[in-house]
Parts: sequence; structure tokens; C-alpha cells
Amino acid sequence: MENKDFFIDLFMIDHKNRYYNAWMLFIDHISLLSCYYYSFIASFRTQDDFKYSYVWWFEVLFMIDFLIQFLVDYPICANSDTSVKDFSKIFNRYIQEGDFVLNLIAVVPLQLIKLRKNYHELFYIVKIVRIKRGLEKLDIYVLMTYYKKI
Repeated sequence: MENKDFFIDLFMIDHKNRYYNAWMLFIDHISLLSCYYYSFIASFRTQDDFKYSYVWWFEVLFMIDFLIQFLVDYPICANSDTSVKDFSKIFNRYIQEGDFVLNLIAVVPLQLIKLRKNYHELFYIVKIVRIKRGLEKLDIYVLMTYYKKI
């Protein structure tokens, strides 16, 4: 039993942690920025190695965030100080109530399927589903509250 508690304490991320909140704010901003960038790539379909370096950085950050969501506890209810720290419950909640499907669709590297005339660049349009996350957080009052916490 002690090993399980040690594992939970070692890997579980508190949803109120300031570093986690800063990470979420960063990812929310990157979600919006990447959507504009992916729109540009899909529109012009030019081959440029420089643009792919940005794409890989975006995708690595989103993959890390995708995996982190399985380690973040959540409050029992909105005003509760008690958090659920059971990995199976967190996993089920993220899949059933979270944005698991959208995040999974956006993380899949469909653009690696090579097509003629650079049509594979159109797969970047699929990644624009991340704009939902960025626009949900685009409330100035909420943003200023996050910035004050950090």
C-alpha cells in the first residue's frame, strides 16, 4: 500500500499547482498560435524545412500536454478542496468528460502520409480543432486572473 501512495505522490499533479496552471496557460496560447500556423501551411502548401521545425515543437508540446492530462487530479465538486487522485478515475473522466477525442485526433500525425502535389499538407486542417481550447480560455478576465497567480 505504501508503494501505491508513493507512486501517487511522485507522479500525481495537483490541479491547483501554479506550475501546472502556467503550463495550461502556455498550451492555451500555443493552441491558438498553432491553429493560425497550421492554416497557413494548409493554405499555401509550400515545402520548407524551417516551417517543419515549428510544427515538431508544437506537436511535442501537445503530446506532452496530452499525456499530462492523465496525471492531473480533479476536485470532487466545484467548491471542494478534496481531489480525486485515483488514476483509473482520472483516466475515465478524461476520456468521457474531457477533450480526449479532440486531443487524440489532433495529435495523430496524419500529415506524414505523403500525397502528391503536397496534398498531405491539408491534413494540418485537422489539427485546427485545437482552436476550441484556445478560444474557450480567451476570456480577458480569466487570463488576467491567471497572470496574477503566476
